[in-house]
Amino acid sequence: METFLDIVTAPWHVVLATETMTPHELRLHVVPAQQKIAQLNAREVAASSDPAPDPVEQLQRLAALHASGALGEEEFIAAKQRIIERM
Repeated sequence: METFLDIVTAPWHVVLATETMTPHELRLHVVPAQQKIAQLNAREVAASSDPAPDPVEQLQRLAALHASGALGEEEFIAAKQRIIERM
């Protein structure tokens, strides 16, 4: 007798079929993978919902680091250029 397990986890729809496992056994193997996928999806959503950093604030922090001596002149210029390029 075949066992089918239908899994719908956005954006995937997976159907598993086996002739050697009961529905309960199949679920025991699949649930940990489903939980891991849900965790990864949650991380992706959280990362994509983070607002883009404000370039003015970034430049102000960068200038403060440079003024304090934490950043050398070349490091300051390179970092400032990267921020400006993303604007």
